[in-house]
Amino acid sequence: MRTYLKALFLSILVTQGVLVLRHSAGLSWAKGPGAAATARRPYLILVPVVNTNPRRQRRLLKNLCGLEYPPREDVTVSFLADAASMSILERKGLEECGYMVETHLEAAGARQAKDAAERHSLSVQMERRRMIAESRNTLLDSSLREWHEFAIWIDSDLGFIDPKTMRVLELSGEAIAVPRCANADGRGAYDLNSFQETEESLGVLRAMKKDEPVFEGYRDIGRLHMDDLAKEGAGLGLDYKVPLHGIGGTIIFTKTEIYRRGVRFATELVNGHYLETEGFAQVAINEGFNVVGLPNLVVTHA
Repeated sequence: MRTYLKALFLSILVTQGVLVLRHSAGLSWAKGPGAAATARRPYLILVPVVNTNPRRQRRLLKNLCGLEYPPREDVTVSFLADAASMSILERKGLEECGYMVETHLEAAGARQAKDAAERHSLSVQMERRRMIAESRNTLLDSSLREWHEFAIWIDSDLGFIDPKTMRVLELSGEAIAVPRCANADGRGAYDLNSFQETEESLGVLRAMKKDEPVFEGYRDIGRLHMDDLAKEGAGLGLDYKVPLHGIGGTIIFTKTEIYRRGVRFATELVNGHYLETEGFAQVAINEGFNVVGLPNLVVTHA
């Protein structure tokens, strides 16, 4: 007997200690080979969320539903959220746009929400960035399936994502590609964790103690950030790309083969000085993957 659920498909399972809720509007539940294929969407959008609010979620919904690519019927959106944020997530709106949605409940205390001053204090960065890396890895390992070909990390607090963004990043052909995340007015570089090393910065790193972290925004060691690289590519197209040595986490377009080779977000310092997303880039480079930025392709932070 075949049963069709035309409204809401809901499955619950526990994966690696994370409660997973899977939703898909209008998904048929049937026996036979076609049923499994229905849910096998090749694109995975990963959204870590903590201490969110309705305004931020409405903005995320608008950005995701405004994307021209990839086709929504090919995408699963997977959230990792704290208990307080879970009820605020725009699941229904995303399903109505055609996305399949998963929600993963993060363990209490995994990421503690801090006020802005405390969150950006240099003294807490090592602990804070380790916790963020652990949360990203939890979301990845709870969500990634064998049929996923691309995984796209998106910050839930972005102001504007150009509808063409994901297509341009995919067409770069690289294993890891990021746009320039600018300030809310579209200028400069909000996300300073996307950078290219220079002779000056490498000299500073060589003179530092081994296993001494460098956090962008606290000390200028001569790195080129995405706004610097945009000046070098002025007048060139959105597809202009440059090699990067560190990346930020506002949007990261990745081929899933990197994860199957063991690349993860760094919870410990990599190559002496790089943590979390910057360490992620370094691990990928160590594994022989190209990491690039597209400085003329701009998204904005709220």
